[in-house]
Amino acid sequence: MNNELITHTKAILNKEATARSFSHNTLTMSPAANVSHTYAINVNFPPKDAAYFFTALGEVLWTPDWSPSLIKGNGFQRNDVFLNTASGNTLFVVTNFDTERGHISYVRLDPNLTVATIDLSIKPSGKGSQVDVTYRLTALNTHSENTINALTAEAYQSEMKTWEGNIAMMEKSLQEWLHYAQQE
Repeated sequence: MNNELITHTKAILNKEATARSFSHNTLTMSPAANVSHTYAINVNFPPKDAAYFFTALGEVLWTPDWSPSLIKGNGFQRNDVFLNTASGNTLFVVTNFDTERGHISYVRLDPNLTVATIDLSIKPSGKGSQVDVTYRLTALNTHSENTINALTAEAYQSEMKTWEGNIAMMEKSLQEWLHYAQQE
């Protein structure tokens, strides 16, 4: 972040604050640990079908410790909101769900710990799809920096290989489930 911009913002705030309703506004800069990883997994479904597996409802079928509580919508629309109650109420907001273009994205907030964006790009690959999964994770404080530091490239790759294996193991059930998911 531009330190000069922060300095000037503070100076203007200090100068103008005395006569304004924003006299109690403050500004701090807290550089936090962050990490970004991308990994491509392959699934034996076309992109329009594969997209549904990476939703609150879809992941129930292949992700251990996944207990979504739908707050708004079914998770298949932009601005739908859900919690994963199995992970201490991690909040997810769907920011894009476009099966036509093969793009899904979320904002993920683990209160007082981390915030993340999750981007999935799904494209045809052979008889199935390649899903590029990108996590960008930022610590919200110094106490959660260990979480960031633990997400090494190797740890992320291992997690993504687990996703790929779990989806492959559940193909028959996922195929059956798709019929209902796509009716929504």
